Amino acid sequence: MVKNYELPKYDLKLDVDITAFPISFLENFITSIRNTSGSVSGQCVLEYQDKRLTGTGELITDSGASTIDYLNTSYKFNNQKISLEGNLISFNELQLTDELNN
Repeated sequence: MVKNYELPKYDLKLDVDITAFPISFLENFITSIRNTSGSVSGQCVLEYQDKRLTGTGELITDSGASTIDYLNTSYKFNNQKISLEGNLISFNELQLTDELNN
């Protein structure tokens, strides 16, 4: 029997061109939102190294909308930038419009 066996190291780097990917996937990570619609497009690099997934790049929203449960209010966000920075998804400077276009 072999002792101290280590699995081979599998690192991965992918250059990804995203076209019309559904924004609703965020509901799997942000449990306080629902009724999410719209899509994102853009380019990013996804890396899997030392059992950690990271990404860099920018995505642009198209006809995005979501309801924030705590506020019970729906918001729209169109043509807004989402940045991937290491292990963070950043929504800096995201402009939201509520149901009354405020």
